[in-house]
Amino acid sequence: MIATTIDPRLLLIVGLLAIGTLVVLDLRWRSRVRNIHSWLEEAERNMEMAGDALPDECTRQITTLSAYCLDKPDVYRDSRFGQNPLTLHVGGSMFALIGGGSLLLKCAAEQAKYYREKFPAVTPGYQLGAEEWNTVRCNGSIPEAELKNMIDHAYALVCKDQSVQQQTGGQRSRSE
Repeated sequence: MIATTIDPRLLLIVGLLAIGTLVVLDLRWRSRVRNIHSWLEEAERNMEMAGDALPDECTRQITTLSAYCLDKPDVYRDSRFGQNPLTLHVGGSMFALIGGGSLLLKCAAEQAKYYREKFPAVTPGYQLGAEEWNTVRCNGSIPEAELKNMIDHAYALVCKDQSVQQQTGGQRSRSE
């Protein structure tokens, strides 16, 4: 067997190099962890700010339904109340008023009663005539297809009233 001796100074140098390498690696690791923590904090701040800017479900639904109304033939918006609420007309008559997280829709009396019984989010029209108008709160409890049916009904009702007025020379029939 060959006996070898290692110079203690060499061991000291190798040990110091190993410790130095570990310290450098530790510092790099800590720096990366700090970078990750600061990145996560920044991402969290950005998410909070974006959360305020992103529309909630109600706002998204109101926007979609407003566009649906405006896509109908001969519909125009009126700003008699300012920008909000949005009033939608066809042939000079209002069929929908949209704002504040709700829709006010023209409705036949029988249909209005049906919707109020079926959906808790549907109540008598606020300041527009409880018999012929419904207030519909957009809280997610009514399927979007049903909301579109309500809009279609309001639109058709006003269009029907317009054609009756044209046939009677501008005078509305009392039986309507």
